[in-house]
Amino acid sequence: MLKPAVVVSLALVASMAAAQTPPEPAPTESELGLDPNYSRLLFAPTGRPLKKGDGYFSDYELMFPGIAVGLTDNLSIAGGVSVIPGLRLDEQVLYVSPRIGWNLSDKAAVSAGVLYAAVPEDDGTDDLAVAFAVGTFGGRRRSLSVGLGLADAYLPDGFNPSPIVMVGGTTTLSRHLALVSENWFALGKDFDLADQPFGLGVRFFGDRLSADVGLVFVPEYVADGVFLPWASISYHFGPSGAARQHRSR
Repeated sequence: MLKPAVVVSLALVASMAAAQTPPEPAPTESELGLDPNYSRLLFAPTGRPLKKGDGYFSDYELMFPGIAVGLTDNLSIAGGVSVIPGLRLDEQVLYVSPRIGWNLSDKAAVSAGVLYAAVPEDDGTDDLAVAFAVGTFGGRRRSLSVGLGLADAYLPDGFNPSPIVMVGGTTTLSRHLALVSENWFALGKDFDLADQPFGLGVRFFGDRLSADVGLVFVPEYVADGVFLPWASISYHFGPSGAARQHRSR
């Protein structure tokens, strides 16, 4: 039997996919803002590639700063290093993630890439590699993203990936507010929906700055009050932000 937390999260994702006009007195389409995070959800990428020259500085949970830059309209790269208190620089986590993508239309985009994370002095057993592909369907103000990843954290034994499905989306509520959902499903032989991580967040955004506040939880442990608070902040740069500012004047 599905637990209430699972039902709530899946219902939110379904509402994002429906793309129906919200009832009055919701804001009209012209009153809704454009979320500058068109290329990512809470953390995972959407199918939309960063445009050439666009990018952002981000900081997740105050300990994982990074940067992403669009090298062309189809190719981008992201990377960063953790700043976990108490660890030396050579003990921090490094990550890099190149990605290639295409906007198929105003309502559909696909991208694929690789995420590699490592600790420099580690023996490699905890390195993480993820190959992924993701598609996004819908407009900038409301969309659904579905992705497939192949992940392996035990690289010295060769790349023996496990499949992971990501389902998420965004829906813009007002000129500076949106809801974001990001949910992961590890498709192992012992798959149990109650053991999968779900993420729900509220996004506050302007033309250049955005901030996410939310929760990541596993339904099995919600009754025990176990969850991970999620917080991130981003500064966006590039011509897309400048174009938004020009249109707003």
